[in-house]
This record gives sequence, structure tokens and C-alpha cells, in this order.
Amino acid sequence: GFVTRVTGLGSYTIPKADVLVSGTFRSDQGATLAANYTVTSALAAQSLGRPLAGSTPNISVNLIPPGTLYGDRLHQVDVRLSKVIVHGRGRIQPQFDLYNVFNQNVATQVNNTFSPSNTVWQTPIVILGGRLAKFGVDVKF
Repeated sequence: GFVTRVTGLGSYTIPKADVLVSGTFRSDQGATLAANYTVTSALAAQSLGRPLAGSTPNISVNLIPPGTLYGDRLHQVDVRLSKVIVHGRGRIQPQFDLYNVFNQNVATQVNNTFSPSNTVWQTPIVILGGRLAKFGVDVKF
């Protein structure tokens, strides 16, 4: 199917202050959802009229057509602030980075195992990392 993804980035240096501001934006389609149901050979034999080939004990069947259901859309914004300080021939540039500015917690991977007897289907396995701040210094001499 058709997958939509939007990304953007930009940077700007504030004149006279020598402050660099930059940021990135990312918007991805959610994870593809599936409902993988494990069918035993005995259950398959009822509809096939024979056991599974090769004495296979069970087979996994996706109950949802691939590419038809997706999880929540992921939106992520990252920013960086940096100040340029020139000293003689050297240059010091302190930096502040902020990842996942809006602290989104979208599931990027979910449990696709379906079973009518339990509720683990679509339980998040991996979520987008939380907001993170980082300080750094770039020194050139």
C-alpha cells in the first residue's frame, strides 16, 4: 500500500548574537498491525480434510489483510540551540539538544499474536523514547 512519511529540517543563525537554532520534524505512519493466530494441525485438519503437510504441529495465520490496519501515527520534533564564541583563532560552541520535544509515547512495535483466550494482542512492546536533553561543547583550535 501507500505509506506516508513527512520529514523536515531547518536551521537559522540569529545575527549579532551568533546563536544557531535548528530543528527537525518527523511524521511517520504507525506500525503495521496484524492478528497472527496459531492454528493447530488438528484444527486445520477439520477444514482441510487432512493434517498439515510435513507433520507440522501448527501454523500461524494472519487474520487481518496485510497493509490495511496501522497503529497511531508518530510525530517527533527535535531542536538544538548553540552559541558560537570566538576566542583568538579558536572557537567554542556550547550546545543544548532536546529530543522528542512534545514527549510523544507512540508504540512503534506491538504484539501481533492474537488469541481469543487472552488480551495480549496489540500490547505495546516498544514505544518512542521519552524526552531527552543533552548538553555538549564543540571546541575548535
